[in-house]
Amino acid sequence: MNPSIERKSMPNSHCENAQTICRRLLIFLILALSIPAPVFAAPVPVPGNAPVAVDRLRPGNPAIFPMTGTWRFKLDHGTSPAVEGKLPADLAVPDFAMPEAADADWKNILVPANWEIEGFSTLTYQERPVTSHDIGLYRRLVTVPASFAGKTVLWHFDGAYDGAEIFVNGQRCGYHESGFTAFDIDVTKALKPGQPNLMAVRLYKDTSSASLDHGDFWCLGGIYRENYLVALPPLHVDDVTVVTDLDAKYKNATLKSTVRVTGPAGAHFVLTGELFTLDGAKVATPAMSQAGEISADGSATVNLTAPVTAPRLWSAEKPGLYYAFYRLSDGKQTVERVQDRIGFRKVELKDGVVQVNGVPVKFAGVCRHDEFLTVGHALDEECWKTDITLLKDANVNAIRTAHYNHAARFLELCDEAGFYVLDEVPSCWVANEIRDASRTWAYIFRAKESVARDKNRACVVIWSCGNESSYGT
Repeated sequence: MNPSIERKSMPNSHCENAQTICRRLLIFLILALSIPAPVFAAPVPVPGNAPVAVDRLRPGNPAIFPMTGTWRFKLDHGTSPAVEGKLPADLAVPDFAMPEAADADWKNILVPANWEIEGFSTLTYQERPVTSHDIGLYRRLVTVPASFAGKTVLWHFDGAYDGAEIFVNGQRCGYHESGFTAFDIDVTKALKPGQPNLMAVRLYKDTSSASLDHGDFWCLGGIYRENYLVALPPLHVDDVTVVTDLDAKYKNATLKSTVRVTGPAGAHFVLTGELFTLDGAKVATPAMSQAGEISADGSATVNLTAPVTAPRLWSAEKPGLYYAFYRLSDGKQTVERVQDRIGFRKVELKDGVVQVNGVPVKFAGVCRHDEFLTVGHALDEECWKTDITLLKDANVNAIRTAHYNHAARFLELCDEAGFYVLDEVPSCWVANEIRDASRTWAYIFRAKESVARDKNRACVVIWSCGNESSYGT
């Protein structure tokens, strides 16, 4: 997992306190990574034989069906019935989620957006001492491409606040409870490729774990970030973890990829990895290829490793970037290609000083909220680039994502522009609740999703367990 952090000798009491905090942070993240969970933010298939610029990977991609645009919307009120992130088994499918339900008296709403900003209810700040019980009901009829037939189709959300109940053609497909972390819902069995499909979402602001997503900021409901359907072949890559180890002189590197492949039990495959520069030139490395077989649980993990001679390193001052590119074959033909844009860099803590690529770094940073006056949390490219330009002009080199994950696209832009990011797991002002063992799932769940989405971002050099919630956070 990037970054790789090494802790060196720290002689004084202040450093010992820092070590204690680091240990708590690492324990928290290790626990998060050790607990089984469904797919999070599966890689998007690349349509061609070479990497595609990240801002052009999804638009026009035949494996992607955008779910942004105009939806039918109705505001309701209530509380999520979920306990520890799970709905009651006997919970009935609501009438509004059925294809034949009428919505003539509903209003239109744009997605992404916060419904408060669109005028449907009152904005709420902190959710303390009064909690909003708003529920947003969403409906949209879409014709999914016929080419999605025979594929595994996931409905991806980069952010929906707070508890999202997902329906397709009157079938409940899943539930997700965490307002700022990305997630995928498998809708394969309910979807009808080539035909009209009724897509519906019931979105609760008040959930059993919503207090982790409250804090000293506006708490706004809605599907407020990018969401889309992605069609994956039956045999596909569903997770990539990249580590860029540098040698003692910070000159040469070892590229390590841990890749999880999903498919039918017993299926054989060959995974091949390559490295490209941003302009599409292939970097000369020894061959990275490994054969494997899908196990009984429907997955297999392979490790690819190759030395890389004198790569251009990533830092805030000189943000060098590359594409790690992977081809998945069933032994007869290539069935999928995926990519991740990465940076070669090493983060260490030596004698109490953070070093990047062996160079001491002084953070001139800000705590940033992913919100704008006119759009709430539903920011777009113009908003993010405006902030980035202002921060660069002010000689800021570090950003804390206070107090929750920011949009995936914002971190991609931080990779490009060169910022050191402290990526914060959603958790704010919950020092008393954190002692409650029944809440552990909520912390671990958010931490796992945070790491799963952002672990390969070059800009993320520090992970934060949350804000002002005791135990070193």
